[in-house]
Amino acid sequence: AGQEFNDGTYSYKVSGVSESDIEAFYNQQLPALGWKSSFNAPGNSEGGFMLFTNDSGVLSISIAQADSDFVVLLITQ
Repeated sequence: AGQEFNDGTYSYKVSGVSESDIEAFYNQQLPALGWKSSFNAPGNSEGGFMLFTNDSGVLSISIAQADSDFVVLLITQ
């Protein structure tokens, strides 16, 4: 489970996957929910950044490596 910091900011830690697995998940799931990818800065094994937009706002996704896990931070504006 993750943690909601405030309205529109959520993070979680995931293990057993790669940064590209996380990016592939969001690139597959978000368009079906009306989000369009407007920017993608794939990192290396240490993380990356993604930006999606829809009619109601912007969703940024930061992926950072934390030891053998990844922390994913989602922020909606």
